[in-house]
Amino acid sequence: MMDYSSYEKPEEYWEKKSKKTKLVLIVQVLLGIPKSILFNLHYFGLKGIKLPVLVSSKTKMRKMKGSILINAPYKTGMIKLGFQAPEMYDNSKLSFVWINDGLVEFENTASIRNGSVIRNYGHLIIGNKFHISAPSRIICYKHIRFGSNVLIGWDCEFADGDAHKIYDSTDFDKKERKNVNKPIIIGDRVWFSAHVKTLKGVIVGNDTVIAEGTVLSKSFKENNIVVGGNPPKILKKDIVWEI
Repeated sequence: MMDYSSYEKPEEYWEKKSKKTKLVLIVQVLLGIPKSILFNLHYFGLKGIKLPVLVSSKTKMRKMKGSILINAPYKTGMIKLGFQAPEMYDNSKLSFVWINDGLVEFENTASIRNGSVIRNYGHLIIGNKFHISAPSRIICYKHIRFGSNVLIGWDCEFADGDAHKIYDSTDFDKKERKNVNKPIIIGDRVWFSAHVKTLKGVIVGNDTVIAEGTVLSKSFKENNIVVGGNPPKILKKDIVWEI
């Protein structure tokens, strides 16, 4: 008969895991100080001395144009970019990618994990207590807005436009683009599960859960619902969720 006495109790496991996670974060913050200083001084000038944005050493700053606006009092580390992704990922092979040639507006605190991509050429608004827990992508050509308390799982993508232009072949001389960019608007307290793709023109209401693998190709403005399937539909109503 096996002896389980040497096995950790669940609470002991999570306590050790929490301590290890905090230690890793401290090390990553220290290693990222040079990039954090560069990032903050570039976007905020002398106000950036407080380091409101902490940038991981794993960050690749591909395009440092445009501007950043923080709509809250500056506090050190209120926004974290590119820090440790969950243990199921090999963080040594991941990098957070920053590409900005527009306006990124933070309402307050935010955390975007390593392996994710922010690619912004328009107006990207990120609400308070925004969290991307694992590698995902936000591609903004025109306008994307996230409300407060939005949680995004792994391998999600938000794109409000297409990288290539499509024209009407019968009237090509006018060069009137057919696949125009359309804003994405996400409400408050919305949870995107893993592998969710959100397409241009989509609006999502408050207190909503988007099920894993959903291609969100149309809007769901109703609150307190679970959405899933392809094509997407309302699976449940009158729900609330918490982490």
